Amino acid sequence: MKAFAVLLSMLISIQVWARSWERIQIPGAYCGDGSQYSVFLDQRRKDKILIEFMGGGACWSESTCHGLDRKTWIYKIPAIPAFSYLTAESASHSWVDHTALYFPYCTGDVFSGRHVARYTEYSSRQTWHVGYTNILKSLNYLRERRILNFDGFGDVTLWGASAGAIGALVHSHNVAAAFPRATQKTLLADSPGLHFGDEFFDKFSSQMRSDFKQSFAAVGLIYPEHSGFVAPYFGPVFEQLQDWKVGVLQATKDVVMAVVFGELSPQEHERRVLSERGIIEVARPYSHVQVWAPRCLMHTFLLAPPTAGIENEENLSALRFAEQIYRSQK
Repeated sequence: MKAFAVLLSMLISIQVWARSWERIQIPGAYCGDGSQYSVFLDQRRKDKILIEFMGGGACWSESTCHGLDRKTWIYKIPAIPAFSYLTAESASHSWVDHTALYFPYCTGDVFSGRHVARYTEYSSRQTWHVGYTNILKSLNYLRERRILNFDGFGDVTLWGASAGAIGALVHSHNVAAAFPRATQKTLLADSPGLHFGDEFFDKFSSQMRSDFKQSFAAVGLIYPEHSGFVAPYFGPVFEQLQDWKVGVLQATKDVVMAVVFGELSPQEHERRVLSERGIIEVARPYSHVQVWAPRCLMHTFLLAPPTAGIENEENLSALRFAEQIYRSQK
């Protein structure tokens, strides 16, 4: 529980900024405990939209999903969740007047699951790892009910932190398909990890690993299941994102992705990030992809003003980096 508490304190901003959020329940979509899944929408500009994937860990067992070693939130999201700095109304940045669509995270599967699990034969409790299908159902419902005019948006920013960063990457093709008239597409992946220990995937069930492979492959990521060091395999992902302006924010010693989930030390995590196979070098050949990698222990940057102001060795803050990606020309 201590690790879970530390994780939540680092991933979720404690301040809630005022926006006129509308909670929309999605039929047939569920949180990990089987409760109703909802999304949040604040409609402003009709031509620009900011889509956020909430972060918050992952789970792979009865204990990590439901027990004392809980490492994520799998229950119904409260009526007023904590939103990020990028969806803050009172902030000073490029997305203040954008329509905002917020995808809560409550399935423990980095928005990539497609199954319902039962982790112990002695319990009838099920865990709904259906994060991938939840997003598809949400997009379809918002379109079919004409709640959101997808065809009106020419400017789409897709972003997420931690598990939400992986979710944003995994669903980039689904978002692109949902907004066919978007001519400016920006993707900000804040602390996705990608440099985990060699046994990272071993703890997940065979069904979850199968879901990961299927969901990741849809965006070009074919990774070796025996290694959590997936950054070297991101070239095809960046190729598939040619129509996007992509910014990756990743601390070299990210203590959460290294110690809490990655089964390696912050020092080893940094060696992987800075190696020839790390995300910096993998992204280098792609002019539409930029990586911001400060040498620190921090996990996530754009969730709150203090961390958004953290600078790298070139005195470039996380927020200024995100703004540069957004305002750049492809």
